[in-house]
Parts: sequence; structure tokens; C-alpha cells
Amino acid sequence: PAHRDAGVFKRLYDAFTNGDMDRLAELIAPHVIWHVPGTNLISGTYTSRDAIFGCFGKIFTLSDGSYRPQLHDILATDAHTVALLHATARHGDKTLDQDYAFVCHIRDGQIAELWEAWTEGPAWNDFWS
Repeated sequence: PAHRDAGVFKRLYDAFTNGDMDRLAELIAPHVIWHVPGTNLISGTYTSRDAIFGCFGKIFTLSDGSYRPQLHDILATDAHTVALLHATARHGDKTLDQDYAFVCHIRDGQIAELWEAWTEGPAWNDFWS
């Protein structure tokens, strides 16, 4: 049977891809710490649910709604949950087509801290610049 935190992440992914902001809010801790790598328009450390929702809004706006994550697998233990994904998007004349991972701490059924890890960091950084 899957670890309970794998189920939490799956519900998070489903809420994000379906645009269910109420459900998404239930699954992200109010004082989440969300680390987005790079030096671009969306990078930074977001320290609240409202701040990361603002980042999601930037992603949607900058990609003109084209950002599409695809979930490949979720690995979970009591300490960490790792989701393996692939994303495609357009930003102006740039295209994104890349694998990435989310490494999470999940507490009380909510994402408490998350680190994004992109397989081609310089290309990902350039995409959002």
C-alpha cells in the first residue's frame, strides 16, 4: 500500500492541475516554505500559502496558461515525499520540456516545506527569465 503522504501529494497534484484552489489551500500549510531555484521571474523562497499562490499566478500568466505538469511517480517515507514530474510550457518564444522533482516535508496532511529540483537548471532558469 502507498504511504499516506504519497496520497497527500497526489491530491495536491490533482488540485493544481484541476485549478481547485480551495482544495489546494487545504493541502498547503499556511506558513509553508517553498523553495524555487534560480535567478528568474519566479525563483525565490516563498514563506506562506498566499506567497506561493502568487507564484502559481505568475507561472500561469507568464506561460499564458500553457504550463502543464505531468506526474510520473511519488516516493514517500515518514521523513520525505519525492514526486517525479515532467513539465511543458511556453513563455514568449521559449519552450519548456523538462523533468523535475519536488522534495517535500508533509506534516499533518499538508505540504510544510518543498524544494524544487529541475534537471536542466540553466535552461529552466533561462525559460523563466
